[in-house]
Amino acid sequence: LKELQKTQTPLIEALMAENARMKDVPAMVELQRLFQRVPEYHARALSLKKAMGALTERSSKLQRRAAKLKIKADDRAAEYTRQLEREQERDKQIAARPSTKER
Repeated sequence: LKELQKTQTPLIEALMAENARMKDVPAMVELQRLFQRVPEYHARALSLKKAMGALTERSSKLQRRAAKLKIKADDRAAEYTRQLEREQERDKQIAARPSTKER
């Protein structure tokens, strides 16, 4: 057991020295700073995903509504056209009738 401790002690000291050396490296400091911001970025990504989902749903609803309104507008236009045709036909029949009264 003492032999194991003797061999592990230099390894532990070497690891601690390496950790201390890495803490002083500017890139490691920057890397640690970036890793600390990962939860914030993750929360932002989730928020954007939620917002995009809501916008997609809203867009779909608007497209369905627009399709329904287009159908209604087309129906109204067709009814208006039929009404005009009926009125024109009635006007033709009225104009085509000869007068039955004699003067």
